[in-house]
Amino acid sequence: MQELLRRELSVSHRRQTVLSFVYFGIDNFKAINDKFGHIEGDDVLKYIGKIMKKIVREVDIPCRYGGDEFCLILPDCANEDAEIICQRLIKAFNEVYPEYTLSIGISEASPHKHVDSQELIKIADGKMYLAKKETGSNICN
Repeated sequence: MQELLRRELSVSHRRQTVLSFVYFGIDNFKAINDKFGHIEGDDVLKYIGKIMKKIVREVDIPCRYGGDEFCLILPDCANEDAEIICQRLIKAFNEVYPEYTLSIGISEASPHKHVDSQELIKIADGKMYLAKKETGSNICN
């Protein structure tokens, strides 16, 4: 994932375009596994993968970061547009799993705001943890 992000950032810098990075997790995922078992937990993870592929554009890159954390690399996509994609993600997720919530952080690189891949991840990760402090599914950008 990090190599893909580095590559997309390089293209974005060269073309002088924006790129958004979305980092999100399923809230209290351990409790889901503990209460319902790993099969239910795996089903939730698989569904996230399915809807990520469904809601993004062909140029976007959905990834599983690890455990219950995922990311989206969104070339040519400003924060505001990334937030719309995240709202669709939450809506699709809650149609099947209304009892679970997502915490989402969004960071952006632009021609006026050059950041490397590590910084982009760090910013989105920090925003995801800010979103986790609220109740329900939240997006922090």
